[in-house]
Amino acid sequence: MVIPKSTNIQLNENESFTLPESVLNLVGSGDWLVTIEQIESDTNSSSIRDHQAFLNGYDPMDEGLYNDYTAK
Repeated sequence: MVIPKSTNIQLNENESFTLPESVLNLVGSGDWLVTIEQIESDTNSSSIRDHQAFLNGYDPMDEGLYNDYTAK
């Protein structure tokens, strides 16, 4: 059974690409296909996590909802 593995990485100027030890340990004997594909440029410049959904979920009637909550 083949379980494909994939991950997104983002490299800044002057950074080099290296594979993490955990990925290298996944590769053993046998035949492997390794593919590196660049993501479209419009997504390269923006953050993957922008938290916009959280900000759009705020409703003014929620103001004070957690005022009685004590941190543990």
